[in-house]
Amino acid sequence: MNRTLRALLVAVAAVSLVACAPTARPGGSPTPASSPSAAADPTPSVEPATTPTIPLGGECDDVLSAVQLDDMLGEGWKTRDERVLEWVPDNPILPTAGGLETIGGLDCHWMIGGDFSAGSPGDLGVVIVPAVHAELPSVNDLTEMHCDPAYDTTICRLGRVMGDVWVLVSTGVPGDELDSAAFLPQALDAVAATIGDGVEAAALPPAAGWWALPECADIAEQVRLEDFLGEGYRSGYWEGSPQREQLMLADAGAQLTCPWFTGEAGGAPDGAFYIVSLDLAPGAAWRWDEIAGAQDAIVASVTGADAAVAFDLGEGNAAVFATDGVNVLEVSGVPEGMALTLAERALSAMG
Repeated sequence: MNRTLRALLVAVAAVSLVACAPTARPGGSPTPASSPSAAADPTPSVEPATTPTIPLGGECDDVLSAVQLDDMLGEGWKTRDERVLEWVPDNPILPTAGGLETIGGLDCHWMIGGDFSAGSPGDLGVVIVPAVHAELPSVNDLTEMHCDPAYDTTICRLGRVMGDVWVLVSTGVPGDELDSAAFLPQALDAVAATIGDGVEAAALPPAAGWWALPECADIAEQVRLEDFLGEGYRSGYWEGSPQREQLMLADAGAQLTCPWFTGEAGGAPDGAFYIVSLDLAPGAAWRWDEIAGAQDAIVASVTGADAAVAFDLGEGNAAVFATDGVNVLEVSGVPEGMALTLAERALSAMG
């Protein structure tokens, strides 16, 4: 693999939101036989939704056809997960904490099958969410294409409202080779031709017990982050910056990502250097079975959690997901023991 394509893989893996796994549509309940008293009730009760409505039932194959992808990415394209597994075959493909899905969103991503060529696309991402999210301050300028730094590459994005949903397309380009992103209007046209303007998407309505998202500085203080990273720990990304999709989820109150790393001076108490992230997803426990059932998930124990699982990321690091039965959190990038303790403290802090 050439260095340019490796950089693109790092970038798209870092900003990925959810794999293109099928998501079941909310199922209707059988209607009970009516009784005289029920028939006389002018305001029958309505069962609250227990799952969001995911666009196209979560099927990325219904977003763009193979022929359309051939036209834009060339033959031999692969999904992001397939391509990343070629690059790091021993690492698990992690589920997400679920913020995007909880607001009724879908994330799909495809990559070229060969090496990157200057002036040609290297990948294509498509995110579909309810149209109301197009107005959030983190993304409301994307009616025109904008390109933002992402690690040692650049990600260009363009959005369009299509009926009741907002479609955001993106691609990674190396350096200033922005010609590689010139196909994004074509990509939006292709999605529009496939899905039309009748796609349904709806967020799961907030309910009792949903977390209110804190400031990252506040949660860092509450979990006593210095116990793990040292007094001089830094907030933010060691390399790179928050991406539009992450900022959109935070604006929507759907998921907060808090990254931290060991400071240059002093280091962690054990002398190591750590990069850790904490994700908080209010109301996302509706998809816990998918998280716990992901390949390579190992049942874990987190005090205060209804359930928890861990994933071995290699090189001594792990990712831990935990739920209190209503919400979900993820701690990633540090040894499993540390991740489990951070998850416990974060659950306690969030109440």
